[in-house]
Formats: sequence, C-alpha cells, structure tokens
Amino acid sequence: MDFGLVKDIFLIIIGAFFTFIFTLVVLKVQQKKPNITWRKLSNIKIPANNLTGINWIIENQGNKSAKNVSVQLKLGAIGKFETIDCQASENALNFTRNTNNDSDMLSIDIPLFPQGISFDISSLVKDLTGNIEISIVGEDFIGKEHQVKDNSEKIKKYYNIISLALISVYLLSVFGLIIFMGFILNSKLEYEQTRSIANLYLSNGDKDEAIKLYESYSKNSVLFKETPSLLFEVLSIYGNSGDKVKVISLINKLSGDLKNKSASHYIHFLETAKAFDQFRKDKDFINALEKFKKNHS
Repeated sequence: MDFGLVKDIFLIIIGAFFTFIFTLVVLKVQQKKPNITWRKLSNIKIPANNLTGINWIIENQGNKSAKNVSVQLKLGAIGKFETIDCQASENALNFTRNTNNDSDMLSIDIPLFPQGISFDISSLVKDLTGNIEISIVGEDFIGKEHQVKDNSEKIKKYYNIISLALISVYLLSVFGLIIFMGFILNSKLEYEQTRSIANLYLSNGDKDEAIKLYESYSKNSVLFKETPSLLFEVLSIYGNSGDKVKVISLINKLSGDLKNKSASHYIHFLETAKAFDQFRKDKDFINALEKFKKNHS
C-alpha cells in the first residue's frame, strides 16, 4: 500500500492547522491598543498644617496611542486640593487641567497619550479623609489600576494554552485518522468493483481489457497503487494467457516489493495455482520462483 499521498495530505492538514494557530497568536500579540494604568504611591502626612501629599503615576503600557484621555480625581466629603503639579515624561505631551469651585475634584484632559509615556500627578490635599476616587476613560478604553503580575496566574494561563493546544492536536489527529480510514474503505470498495468487472472481461475471454482496467485502477488509486494483491491479479491473467515474459517480470518485481511476513502466502499461490501449471517445468519460471523463495527465506 502506498501511503505517500495520504501522508502528504495529513501533513498539509497539520501544517495548515499550526499555521492558523500561529497566525492567531501573532495577530493577538500584534493587536494594537492602548493600555492606560495608574499607580498610587503612599501618602505623605504633614501634621502641622493637616496636609497630605498624594502622588499618582499614569502610564500607557499598550502599543498604541490613547486618544481623548480624561482623568478625574475626586476627594472625599472633606478635603480640597491646595497645590497641584502635573509632569509628563515627555514635554511634548499636551494636557489641560481644571478643578471645580470646591477644589475637591480635579479633571485632566489629554488629547493624545502616546505609548510608553508616563504622567505624574502630585498634590497637597488639606483635611483629607477617606479614599480618593480616580477614573480614567478615553476613546474605546477604560483605564485600570496597575496590577503586580501573579506568577500562579501566569502559569495557569500557560497551562490553559498548552491544554487547548494538546486537545486541538488530539482532535486533529482523530480527524486525520477518520479521513485516512475513509480513504482505505473507499479504495477497498473501488478495488473490489474493479476486480468484479475484470472477472467479467476474463469470463468473456477479453484479457487485454481486464489488464487495462487493473492498470487504470492502479494509476488512479490513492492507496492501492501496485499492491501485491493487485499485481497478483494481473499475474494470474498473464499466467492463464501463457505470457511467460510478463509472468517472470512480475514475479521478480513482487520478490523485491513484498515483506517477509506476507511472502509465504504468495509463494504458496505461485506453487499451487492452476494459472502457472504450464510453467512448472520451465527453467526461467523455476529460477524466478527459487529467487523469490531465497529473498524471503
């Protein structure tokens, strides 16, 4: 059985699958989007004037500039901003800031926040009580607090990816096996049909058409291309027709193609089948058969 074409088809399927997965990963990695995060540094208490120094660092950790960024800081029920200082890691960053009349809310608007840029907000707040609320929104995104990465979560993520990949490979293997079995069953059915039609030709004495049918099947078959069973069908036809040259040629070919485990069955067939009775005393036939036996002894 020639598995060359089936192997190529299977490899193409495997290659297409992993190309698809690789493309998805690349697109995921290369997907451009902003990622605005903030970090709050520890407060600094100044008891003499009941002041508290606060500091926020806002960063764009994505791979795309963020547009129309709006930052809002809201103090608790008591407290107001005494001083406000905003600094960007690059002077080219444009922004505007505003406080409300009660000085308890700070708004900062940034038209364009490039990737890799950080923005520092520091302030002295008088009579600060409770927490400071912060919100950051922009075009197609919402800012979030910077989180320290948890290795266990990272390992879990990789585990899920690997598990998904293994399941995908398993399912693809099962799918490939189903396709392969389908090829075998279909080719086997075609072989039986070819054999039946060839026997009809032979029953009418049309040896040449029977051989042409087998040769056509062998040429177009995916799996049963010049298999030993197919060659022996043709060999029997040549034997019955007395074509010694073809018989010797096919015996020599089979002698090189067969595996030792199956050779004994075909040797027995050559020694007992009536199709070869007319060659039993022929020297060339005897030598070819002995060579066959020697190669698989």
